[in-house]
Parts: sequence; structure tokens; C-alpha cells
Amino acid sequence: GLCHCIPSFVDGCVYDDDINTITLIGECNTAIADTDTHCSTNAYDDRTAEAPVKMIAGNTYSGYMNSDFFCCEDVEVWIDLDDDGTFSSSESVGYINSLGSSLTSYSISIPSTAPIGAHIMRVGLSFFGGSPGMDPCFPGSSGWYDGEVHDYTINIVPSSKPSITSNSSS
Repeated sequence: GLCHCIPSFVDGCVYDDDINTITLIGECNTAIADTDTHCSTNAYDDRTAEAPVKMIAGNTYSGYMNSDFFCCEDVEVWIDLDDDGTFSSSESVGYINSLGSSLTSYSISIPSTAPIGAHIMRVGLSFFGGSPGMDPCFPGSSGWYDGEVHDYTINIVPSSKPSITSNSSS
């Protein structure tokens, strides 16, 4: 696949502006269950090699998130559904405003038009970031100072159950 932008926060998560815990429950007992991960190197945690979370187009999935900082963190979630290497605003699937250190529930909605297959999901957090509408690349040159990004692989799977064909002869 194409390379996605690496965030370039000025300070990153050195002041605890991090994605400390994130969970997300998918289909067939698949999940993200990253607890107490704290601040990653360069405020970027590439977890795309982990087992993908399975999701069905048109469904909504939920989980919990928190930060090591006590308040004011904005979070946005994108999925690169067209696999073009960029996270466009139309690919934003969920957000949280004013996340702090308390575990907070969130949900993401998978578009009914989401194509079957593996896609990269980005979870971005920034102090007073203003979600939704944040820049998924978080360029420090544009004033993105504090935050962290995690990338994951998700797998959109078909929703239809296999049809049963009757072969009875009369």
C-alpha cells in the first residue's frame, strides 16, 4: 500500500498529551486493546502489523479511550477507505472532544459504502485540536504542538451470511 504521512508534532506527547489507552470491539472477537501505552517515540505508534479488527460496512463500533493528561484532548478517527495513502475529511469516522485521563466511551461509524478488505485506520489526538476537522498529518509547521497518533489495520468483511442451497430431489 501507499505510505501514509507521519505526524510531525512540535512537542508530541512529552507533556502527557498521549493516547494512553484505546480499545475498540470489532466482529468475531477481534479488538484493539491497548492499555497504558503512554507516549510513543516521536508521538507516532504504528500498530498496523497487529491483527486487524474486523468490521462490517454500515455498522457502528465502540470502545474506550483516555490520555495521561487530565483534560482538553481532542481525538479524531479516520479510515483510508480508498487506500490512496491519505486520510481525507470524508474518511473521518468518529471523534471525541475534551478527552482527559478518565476512560471515555466513543464510537465510530463505518460507511455503508466502505469497500471490503484491509484499510489503515488512524487515531489522532491533539491538545485543543478542534475535532472534527483536524489535520490527520498533524504538521508541526502548521502549529500542531502536542499530541500523538496511532495507526491500525482494520478489515471490512462482508455482512451477508452464506445462503443455503437446497438440493432435495422430489
